[in-house]
Formats: sequence, structure tokens, C-alpha cells
Amino acid sequence: MASKQWLVEDYEAGDLPLTSGETLHSARLRYHRIGELNAPKDNLIMLPTYYGGAAAGNHPWVGGNSPLDPDRYCIVIPALLGAGESSSPSNTAGAQRGPGFPAVSLNDNVMLQKRLVEDIFGDARIALVMGWSMGGMQALQWGCLFPTQVRAVLATCCTARCYPHNRVFLEGGVHPNADSGPSAGFMRAGLIPRRFSVTSSGANRVLAPLKSCFDSGSRIIWARTPMICSPY
Repeated sequence: MASKQWLVEDYEAGDLPLTSGETLHSARLRYHRIGELNAPKDNLIMLPTYYGGAAAGNHPWVGGNSPLDPDRYCIVIPALLGAGESSSPSNTAGAQRGPGFPAVSLNDNVMLQKRLVEDIFGDARIALVMGWSMGGMQALQWGCLFPTQVRAVLATCCTARCYPHNRVFLEGGVHPNADSGPSAGFMRAGLIPRRFSVTSSGANRVLAPLKSCFDSGSRIIWARTPMICSPY
């Protein structure tokens, strides 16, 4: 791990058709990469980012005592559309800048990531797609869309779809009770949205069972609250 460094790169995908019927022009996917793709092209691992998280927020999943070993795997962290690193309202030029930025879905993100895998990594076989929160939702989407290409999925602390109560949870914290002040209500309950990060110790606890799953060749049929694993 000491000899390997994260590389930060941009994939220019051109126009991306969206689920909504619109097109994201000059779509760009920012991704972090560590490790090398092997000759059979079967050691690629995808770690999609989570809601409110930057790509570097997934770095603690990798290296150290983690089974996500950059000496063994080529590990890629694709950044979410709209989150400030890949194409977003803040960095898109022309009519799609700011409020003109089109609505994007998890499916749109995965289809852009699929283009990346095809064009940059020779449509490699994916050993694992793993994510936390909205990253986990993307992992499940990968498994559903491309089950023959994805060997294993680990989706952590997520659901297969985003339910309305999750929006209430996120938006409610933006408007705490004005009569109680900012230290009360949602803030006191810990519900104010904040930029989360994954710690190395937490990552190692979650990933500990992965080594035996990889070594046995399983598709990670493992579930432990708050984990949701691939149902296929």
C-alpha cells in the first residue's frame, strides 16, 4: 500500500441520455483509482460515493487490514453526478449550469459508470461493487442491470429505493423549530444533515467478513444490520 497512490482522473463521456428523457451534455465523471487492472481483467472493484460525500470519503475502505487490497485489486471510486466533483450545477457550462442542470437518477449514474468501465477498463469483469448509503443503492443498481458482469455486491446501510420518509429526514433538519433555536429539535436529535465520512476503524469492522467471501468465491450472501446484500 505504501508504494501506491490514489490517482484522480476525469472521464469525458460526451452526451449522456438520462432516464428523464433529457440529455446531460458533455458529461464528466470524476473518479479516484488505485491499483492495477490484471491481464484477465477480473479484479476491478467499484466503490460509488454516498449522499453528501466526496470520492476521498471512501478512501478509508481501502488498504491497511482491509480485504480491499490495492496490491490485489484495481479499485475505482466514481463520484456522484451533481455532488460537485463530477458534472454538477456548479461546474457545468452553458444552459445546464445552475438551475438548468437536469435531474439525474441512480440509474443515470450507473450507466455513466458503465461507460467508464467499458472505455477505460476494457469492459472488465467487476469483482465487487460496494457502497454505503446512496453508494449502496448504486451497488444494488449495478447488480440488477449487469448481473453477469458483477461478481459480488455489498450494499451497506441503504434501501433498494429511496422512500419519501428519507426526504423528510434530510430536509427536516434544514428547518429546525424556529421557536426552539438551532440547538433544539432536529439538531438535538442529531438529524441535521452533515458531511459524513467513513473512518478506517469502522471500515475494517464492516469489511472483516469479506476476505473469506472472496477466498471462497461466493457472491457475498451476507447480511447484518444495517447491511443489505445483493438479492440475486
